[in-house]
Amino acid sequence: MKDGLDFPYFDQSGFTDEFLLTENTLFEMDKQGNVCRDENGDPLLGCTCGLVISGKASKSNPNFTPGGSWWTNDSLSVLKIPLPVDERFHPRNQ
Repeated sequence: MKDGLDFPYFDQSGFTDEFLLTENTLFEMDKQGNVCRDENGDPLLGCTCGLVISGKASKSNPNFTPGGSWWTNDSLSVLKIPLPVDERFHPRNQ
C-alpha cells in the first residue's frame, strides 16, 4: 500500500521494532538523511520490492514473470547474486 511516495508494510505483525526501524521503508537515504533520487527526482526504491514497484526489472531475469511479479522457490540463491550483476538498488537481503 502506497503512503505518499513510499511503501511501508501494511501489516507489521511479527516484525521486531529493530527490523522496522530499517526495513519499513523502501526509500534509500544518503549519509545526510536525505532520500536518494534518480535523474528525474523520483525516490530510489531499494531491494527486490523496489525493483518490482519501479517496473525496472530486466525481462531476462528468470525471477520475474512476464507481468512483472517476482517469484522464486529458492530465496537463498538471491543472497548469492554478485553485486556487479544484481539489478536491485541497494539489496538488503533481510
